Amino acid sequence: MNSKPICQVIHSQLLSGTCPWCQETIVGDQEEASGEEPRWNIERMAADLRSPDEEVRADTIGNLLSHSPPLMDAVPLLSQAIRDPNETLRSMAFSCLEHLGFEICDEQAAELEAGDEINEYPLAIRLVLLGYYMMRQFESGTAKQARRRNLLWLFANEPEIEAGLGPGKQLLRSQDPAGYEEAKAIWLAHVESNPKSPKTLANAAEFFVLNDFDLAERFMLEGGKLEPTNPVWRDRLGQLYSLQSMRRANSHDAAAAKGLAAYQTAAKLRDTHTNDEDHEVEHLTALMNRLASLGELAKAALAAHELEQARTYAEQLLEVATGPELSEQRRDDSGSLHTGHTILGRVAISIGDLSTAKRHLLASAKIKGAPHLVSFGPSMSLAKELLERNESQVVLEYFNLCREFWERGQVELDLWTAEVNNGQMPDFGPNLNY
Repeated sequence: MNSKPICQVIHSQLLSGTCPWCQETIVGDQEEASGEEPRWNIERMAADLRSPDEEVRADTIGNLLSHSPPLMDAVPLLSQAIRDPNETLRSMAFSCLEHLGFEICDEQAAELEAGDEINEYPLAIRLVLLGYYMMRQFESGTAKQARRRNLLWLFANEPEIEAGLGPGKQLLRSQDPAGYEEAKAIWLAHVESNPKSPKTLANAAEFFVLNDFDLAERFMLEGGKLEPTNPVWRDRLGQLYSLQSMRRANSHDAAAAKGLAAYQTAAKLRDTHTNDEDHEVEHLTALMNRLASLGELAKAALAAHELEQARTYAEQLLEVATGPELSEQRRDDSGSLHTGHTILGRVAISIGDLSTAKRHLLASAKIKGAPHLVSFGPSMSLAKELLERNESQVVLEYFNLCREFWERGQVELDLWTAEVNNGQMPDFGPNLNY
């Protein structure tokens, strides 16, 4: 059987069992392994995470993300990986820890909270627990309090956390006013004591994005002054202004235009930085940054009603996401495919091309699923626009495709399907904003 390129690394990490990437059976020295679950060589995986070869480390982290060994074998490995010198690989490791939290049961979570491992691997264990509590916070007050406790530890002890404060690491004033006030005091104290730390400013800004626009903008502008050639600060401003355009109808056009301008400035800075001979930009990081940049540019251009720019950015996004520059493991990035096809579908609707819009709607759901899509679900913006034009059949087909990767959204998809069958327009809530 022909192995995939990633298998050159993964086979050496298997003691025995079936390779999850190519289905080849690896037989150990003293046992038959036909058809059995993989048995991983944890020491070899740890050694590969220290390899000077970036691709070896990337393949190892990617394997942990897709086919992790048991939890307490994976945690020490990922504790090592979240300190990787490559930003993209660190981010992958953070995502993997949060994803592991989605999979654990109540008993495992209780053991992690009470066990010694939380002292040995304090950050990694809390990232697992935050993944576990992400959805359960809405089910019980106990889970909500436990999530708050772990988040406050994170804010107090890791103000420069590399992975930032995505949706799973937020305390919203609207949902937990008391927790928000505690967290706000922590972040303001961090900024006051360390005002020249770009990472602290970045995380403080991200914490306030959904809570306090003025503070978020202030910290982003301060960070941009500290690092005027770093495009990330313009990216963050683009996100902030784009969010403002969605939340404040009376300032939509001005905020959307500011968001697009910020993203375009970031793209120019990134191109300059990449081509600057005085800076070495790791190839993988540069490609992943370009994917993220094109996705945000496409969304911002659409929000600003710059349809041709939106189309160009979305087409470039799909080209990079499916192109040969990405390794086989990272090609066909689900988040990028979903965003690219959604934007192209919405552009097509804007010019009255429903046939093309329907094709892009279905293509946007023919994906494997990315962490944020698995957790929060796909965008329903294109589906809603097609429903407004009485194209219910293709939307129902889209819902069925979404079931394949959005396992957590079966209840919502059932409800929306019933409403569409009854001729009603569903309330898609936050899924209109993705």
